[in-house]
Amino acid sequence: LPQGRLSAASPPARVQAKGTVGSYTSSLSVTFTNPTTSGNQLVVALVDYYANDGVPFAISDSRGNLWKTAVDYVDGGHIIVLYAENIAGSSNETVTVTASSPTYFSMTAVEYTGLASGNSLDVVARNRATGANYTSTPVTLATGNELLFGVHHVYGSGITFTPTSPWSKVSTQSNYDEMQVQDRIAVSAGTYASTGTESSSNDTASVVVAFRGGWTGGAPVIPSFTASP
Repeated sequence: LPQGRLSAASPPARVQAKGTVGSYTSSLSVTFTNPTTSGNQLVVALVDYYANDGVPFAISDSRGNLWKTAVDYVDGGHIIVLYAENIAGSSNETVTVTASSPTYFSMTAVEYTGLASGNSLDVVARNRATGANYTSTPVTLATGNELLFGVHHVYGSGITFTPTSPWSKVSTQSNYDEMQVQDRIAVSAGTYASTGTESSSNDTASVVVAFRGGWTGGAPVIPSFTASP
């Protein structure tokens, strides 16, 4: 019988990350330690201490990649997640975020491999809650092989975030507030939230973004079929 199958690329994986914080500044930049790879994806988490200071923000990078907004969440502070698909990579890749006026904000830029080269954004969720446990509201994935990218913001410093396994910490940026970035891979369809515990009870704003993984082998084909004469 004629048969075919979907052939998955390597699952999504984090390659490298770099973050920084700014105190009353209009511009922040990070330069990746290692060269970025063409075809990979960049994801940037941006948090502003204030809800409306510095808006609108603009983002660019040294290779002129096209940037899109995955989520822009204002509730207390301000969380934005931006991404560039199918990038042109290079050595000394620098990502710059510019505010319209000076403000207190931080950023983390992350390079991933194994994501879809286009239409990678799947679903997002947002939440704000008080307590020692933090969580986004859940997202529901119709398929697996997706990157889940969580961002969490609290006021104050000295708070320790502990992601719930299998979530893992990407970075924590601390100034007058803290931003925790964490990620995991969802290998199967289902409902997922970005969760963990904090070392004290806090007012925490949270977002989670799901990005689709990539596929190889051309157009999807039916796993099997029977042909009648």
